[in-house]
Amino acid sequence: MCKGGHPISAEEYSAPKQGGLATFDTEAILDLYAGGGTITLNQAHQCNEQLAAFCAELAGVFCAPVAANVYITPPNSQGFAAHADTHDVILLQSEGRKKWKLQKELEFLATPRSPNVCTDPMATATWDEFVLEAGDALYIPRGLLHEGTAESSHSLHITMGIYPYTWADMAHEALAMAESTDALLRRSVISASPTTVDDAHELLARLSPHMKALASREPRVPRHQASLRRGRFRALVEPPPMSLATAVRISNRANTQLERRSNEVVLSCEAKSIAFPLYVYPSLEILLHGDVITGQDLAANLDDEGRLTLLRRLLSEGVIELGVKDGPTL
Repeated sequence: MCKGGHPISAEEYSAPKQGGLATFDTEAILDLYAGGGTITLNQAHQCNEQLAAFCAELAGVFCAPVAANVYITPPNSQGFAAHADTHDVILLQSEGRKKWKLQKELEFLATPRSPNVCTDPMATATWDEFVLEAGDALYIPRGLLHEGTAESSHSLHITMGIYPYTWADMAHEALAMAESTDALLRRSVISASPTTVDDAHELLARLSPHMKALASREPRVPRHQASLRRGRFRALVEPPPMSLATAVRISNRANTQLERRSNEVVLSCEAKSIAFPLYVYPSLEILLHGDVITGQDLAANLDDEGRLTLLRRLLSEGVIELGVKDGPTL
């Protein structure tokens, strides 16, 4: 919770720990809200199916993690002070009206390693002001200073935070990859040494293959932001009847990749990789490039039992889901 631009200590609305777990004091939260405090529900997509589905859809579009936060502000009150985020935000005004003030960019394309607070006391002279009503949306690029105040009624808005993968992130990742395999990168740097500049050029050249490998990698959405796997637990504890006529489809084709190796084929879905015998490759390729299919559509080099075994494995792994195959048109 926060009020008037300042966070409210969790001690004011949390109950004594029970069994090592913190609990919320509902009455205290409501009292603080009545006194002008904003209720913040961070990571709301983790407990709301509709928000989870929307985050998953946006994550697929932007090839980046997406998180949803919910903010409930009482009338004529302000939650956070003016600030700039280091991730992009799509703001959805769901209930009420909120007056927003946007200022010049604090830092172009800000990142978590950039400052994200207002330090210029004269900055308020350049605000743009407008009101969002229920149903309105606002895009706030990372680095743009902003603040909001509820008007005469309560306000509920949702922020969809989009966390991009930047060139700097790629450089950090490439450096970590190179450090683990290249002893030269682990040597001490001797400042002002005659060879230091030459060594630096050599190290940059050694990073190049890692950067190229990362740049050519297919965009992958982190596992926790992948499309929802509805019913996977049910499929594990009570596997549905599976026959060669059962219609199935890839759960998230955009983030599923197939790699053929010398002695196996690897199916990668977000952060999961599953190895199969090489002879399964033709059937996996049919699954990956098809829409809704049945076991009868799989490659002919698998017998009926082999096709069913493959489909059951993929279903238990959450790679495929049951679909509906179109029948003949009458």
